Amino acid sequence: MIEVLELRTAVEVEAAGLAALRRSPAQEEAILERHYAVRACLEAGVPSAEADFALHLAIAEAANNPRFRDFLAMIGRNVIPRAALRTDDSEVDQAAYIKLIDEEHRAIVFAISNGDEDAARAQPCAVICAAVRCGIAIFCAKNVNLYDKLLTSVG
Repeated sequence: MIEVLELRTAVEVEAAGLAALRRSPAQEEAILERHYAVRACLEAGVPSAEADFALHLAIAEAANNPRFRDFLAMIGRNVIPRAALRTDDSEVDQAAYIKLIDEEHRAIVFAISNGDEDAARAQPCAVICAAVRCGIAIFCAKNVNLYDKLLTSVG
């Protein structure tokens, strides 16, 4: 998964920068709508991976190079680390991470809306780095739980 996130970083950084420069008013509106949809999911405590992925696709579309969207569509929603690593539908246990991602998404959307190419390129790096840290923490926690269960059943 780390390898995919590294590749995703390169693609999303460039897509966000180009979106800041090339977006149409309709594309900007779509980005804002997708951002608000993610926030609505987060506030309701319901799974947000689909809405989150739709936001990433909207930003890729606003780059006005169809290959960015094609790439994200190809790797799919599992590019959202919490979607790939979670086993249930609860997002309550990830409240701090979700708050961080919401703030980072807001910064990306703001940078794109303001046509700030540099800020738009910088923000996806922060989001993906946070996702990698969270993904590793979740993976380790799940493996510790599995390891503990194995020890209990064997011992």
